[in-house]
Formats: sequence, structure tokens, C-alpha cells
Amino acid sequence: LVIPAYNRMSCALEEREILKLITLNHKVVAGVKDWKYEMRRSAQAIQPFLYLGLSSAARDLDFLRREGVTMLLVIRNTMTAAVRLLSGDKVATELGIQSAAVDVAGNQELIAAFPRACKIINDHLIFRFREGMANNTINPASVATQGKVLVFCESGNERSAAVVAAYLMNMFGLDLISAIQYVQSQRFCVAFDDGLKNLLLNYEELL
Repeated sequence: LVIPAYNRMSCALEEREILKLITLNHKVVAGVKDWKYEMRRSAQAIQPFLYLGLSSAARDLDFLRREGVTMLLVIRNTMTAAVRLLSGDKVATELGIQSAAVDVAGNQELIAAFPRACKIINDHLIFRFREGMANNTINPASVATQGKVLVFCESGNERSAAVVAAYLMNMFGLDLISAIQYVQSQRFCVAFDDGLKNLLLNYEELL
């Protein structure tokens, strides 16, 4: 199917407008006031539509139902993917939600994976928005609740945290330091080592 250029442009413009409504230009939300050590075992909302956590949070059915998560996005090593040790597919099927994966052989591949992960998140949010419009369930005062994505890895502190930081840089124009500080304000246990910081710095230059 070949879509005329003007139709593709119109579709792209529409998607950008939808994303503006969904994100509502949320650059800052209240940080976690009283971080407790045990909170590292759960997931935290980085944006109203974007959560960050560890693999066990992606298996917590009560949490996922309570928060209204509609997609599980795992950031994992290709070797882990090959033996199916880390996946959201089973839980997603049980809950009737979507799942996706971004597989990398090592952290160096993350810089190429950042745009792919951003697209997966945005495509899902746009899909849920359009679905809500079609079903007449959109709440204009809380558009973001139509779709919520949980990004996770083994610990919820490294690869998935880097992807979430990259998403904020991409969508909200945050610089490296602001993105890292913002993510850390919501999930205090994240760990950006020098390698991840350099990858995000290179991504900032690309953006």
C-alpha cells in the first residue's frame, strides 16, 4: 500500500498533535518526597503515562491493574531474550494488555535502541488515544490515562532507566543532566554509570 505524500504528512502532523495532548507538556511533576529503601522493589511513575521499575513489578498483577498499565516494555540483553528469561508477554496476555521488547547485545547498543523504544512508547500511546476516541472514553481532563507504559529491566535502575531518560530528552527537550536528575527524583535508586551517561550525552548531541 502506497500512501500519498500529503496523506503521510497529515498523519504525522496528527500524531504530533495527539502526543501533545497525551504528554500535556509534563516536564515536572512532584518528586518522591519520602523515599524508602523498599520502594526499589516497586515501580514509580516518571510521567503520568510512563512508569519505570524492575522485572518483579512487571509481574505484580495487583499493581498493574491498580495503576492501569496498558503496555509492558522490557529492555533486555539479547542472550536473556534468547532463553526467554525476561519478558512481559505472559502477564500482558493474562491482563489483556500489550507487551514489547527492545533487545541489545550490550549497553553500547542502547544509543541505537533509544529511538526505537521512544517509537514503541509513542505508538502505543497514540493507539490507545485513538481507541479511546473511537470508543468515546476519552476524558479531556486526563488524556494521559488512556495509555500507560511500564518500562522495565532486571533491576529497573540501569538500562530501563537510561531508556526513560532518553525518552524525556527526546520528547521534552531535556538535557542530559536534567533528564537524569528528573528520573532520579522519581526513582531514587537508579544507577547511571559513566558508560550510560556517555551514551546519553551522545544521544543528546544527536538530538
